[in-house]
Amino acid sequence: MKIFNNKAFGINSLLPVLAYSCFIIFIGFSAVRHGLSHYYADTAYRSGSESEAAAAVRYMPENPNAQKTLGEVLLRNKDYSGAAVAFENAIALSRNDFLLSLRLGYSRTLQKDYLASETAFQRALELAPNYSQPNYYMGMMLLEAGRSEEAFHYLSKAAERDPDLYPQMLHRARVSFPNDPLAIENAFNPTSRETKKLIARYLIKHNFMTDGVRSFLVSDELTSGEKNEFIQYLLHKEIFETAREVWLSRLKPNEYDVNKLIFDGGFETITENDASGLGWQINQRTTATAVARDQRTFHSGSSSLNIKFAGSVEVGKNIVSQLVFVQPGRKYNLRVFSNSPELISAGPPAITVSDGITNELLGKSAEFRSTAGNWVEYKFEFVAKATPVVRIGVQRIGCNETPCPIFGALFLDDFRLAKI
Repeated sequence: MKIFNNKAFGINSLLPVLAYSCFIIFIGFSAVRHGLSHYYADTAYRSGSESEAAAAVRYMPENPNAQKTLGEVLLRNKDYSGAAVAFENAIALSRNDFLLSLRLGYSRTLQKDYLASETAFQRALELAPNYSQPNYYMGMMLLEAGRSEEAFHYLSKAAERDPDLYPQMLHRARVSFPNDPLAIENAFNPTSRETKKLIARYLIKHNFMTDGVRSFLVSDELTSGEKNEFIQYLLHKEIFETAREVWLSRLKPNEYDVNKLIFDGGFETITENDASGLGWQINQRTTATAVARDQRTFHSGSSSLNIKFAGSVEVGKNIVSQLVFVQPGRKYNLRVFSNSPELISAGPPAITVSDGITNELLGKSAEFRSTAGNWVEYKFEFVAKATPVVRIGVQRIGCNETPCPIFGALFLDDFRLAKI
């Protein structure tokens, strides 16, 4: 009896050892499977080998990363059906990974199975509603399926969450809605100031304009500096009328008389170069000149423009100019008063009018001469071309001598442009 008990005790004492040993073997085997599965998954992702990806799944079928890698490799090798099955297997193992739903949806899109694709993308949206990727993929799929209006519901959300997408999304909208700027604008329904600016720039770039964009440009949502930037861009794109509207929205009611074609023709308000490109422009690059508003010598009002010459001033370059809106094909009369105590040069300045786009010379005044301190009226006529703007400028037209310096002072006042 004693011997039997000793044997039982020996067997019982070995059971924990055996159980622990089995556990260690199981853990080791699992670790090996896990390690081999991840190893083959990593190498397969880099190499694109289907056999290595299959080995990763074979060693550990319950590894979602192995299933995902198999899907990516099959997708890369254009086996879209096999990729979709692999992604479905991965989703079954990791149901809350929205990226897996995106890859499944993308695989189904490549198969043209838009219904299954939409279901997968909808699941991704449920898991990550505030991310740009689910909205982007859903929108692109719907666009491919010919459901443009639904597509931009999602694509606009994607761009809101990732503004870097706006250029691509706006291009997609222009392709989907050719020559329809209102549809492009409505596709995004912008609410933020920055988004409105992005869409406005894009439409202007492609020579489009909508009432919504125009209202935004003249509104108080933009600073004067921002309006100046848009005015310059509108002028560059030759969208002149809108440029003028935006420019006028910057001014106070007492700063502009809508009945006068030339802005501040008496130089009563000018203090510096108008940064918008409209209003009086002073050429800062012209050498040997100084341009300033003068409140001691004037023909009417309380000031005039004083231009001082002190040497070699380039011929054919405007010293001061203004872009003026006109009626194409209409005849006009331009008048200005000049006062020059002394002006010495073989090539004195004059007033010129040129086409606002082609720079073709449309008319010019007689050259300014010394007036012994008296105010003298200069006037001439011209006919506008098809362009709705002309540039009125003060420049030296020519000189028959070399070198041809110019010295003295010139006062100008009371520019007036009138239809004939």
